[in-house]
Amino acid sequence: MRELAAKAGISAPFVSDIESGFRYPSDDVMEQLANALGTTVEDLKSYDPRPPSKEMQELVDMDPRYGFAFRRMVAAVKDLKITPDQIDRMFPQPILREPKN
Repeated sequence: MRELAAKAGISAPFVSDIESGFRYPSDDVMEQLANALGTTVEDLKSYDPRPPSKEMQELVDMDPRYGFAFRRMVAAVKDLKITPDQIDRMFPQPILREPKN
């Protein structure tokens, strides 16, 4: 952890807090961590357990029906006890986005 922190130019306690989910790094820090780990920011973000709330809100703002769909999906997950593995099987291929210019 100390080695990663030194390579990324941040403190070891901050790395620990990120790992524990107590704190979330800024985009700049994500870039530093990705460089230190020899990976991409997108790869690191794929491990973020927080819901993609910003993207979900953008969809709801575009079309309110997404809000109702998201609520139904959450209710179904809870009521039917759908597991993350079951959801992954529903969407087997990663959805790739075109890079933003």
